[in-house]
Amino acid sequence: ATGAAVDGADVPVNETRVVAVKHAVTQVDVQCHYADPKFTSIAREKTYTLKLERSLHLENFNIALKISAEQGYCAMRGMEGGNHSNGATGFVCRSGVSKPNFVAIYSDEQVSVILVSNDSGTQRNLPHGVA
Repeated sequence: ATGAAVDGADVPVNETRVVAVKHAVTQVDVQCHYADPKFTSIAREKTYTLKLERSLHLENFNIALKISAEQGYCAMRGMEGGNHSNGATGFVCRSGVSKPNFVAIYSDEQVSVILVSNDSGTQRNLPHGVA
């Protein structure tokens, strides 16, 4: 490559770049520019998307998932008397609207939380607070 850019910012070729991975998943776009007449008659550009994932050990992680009372409710699965009675995890949410407004509050804002429908498999990112 005769030129490069990381997330749109030009960087020197063959120089190490440090990318801050602030969340469980970080995406970086790298563009490589090719303009050496020895190898190509026209300038070319190739873009690569790097997805960086890190494993997190969540100790004492707490999450609450809520919907406004007008839209429905969410409850933890298998909760009887405040304990998981049958080993089930996750939440059961019921709503009368097609796209309820979820509120997710969790104890570590560096964690990426994704809501996954058991029925359809659709996924939705849930930021900390109102989604």
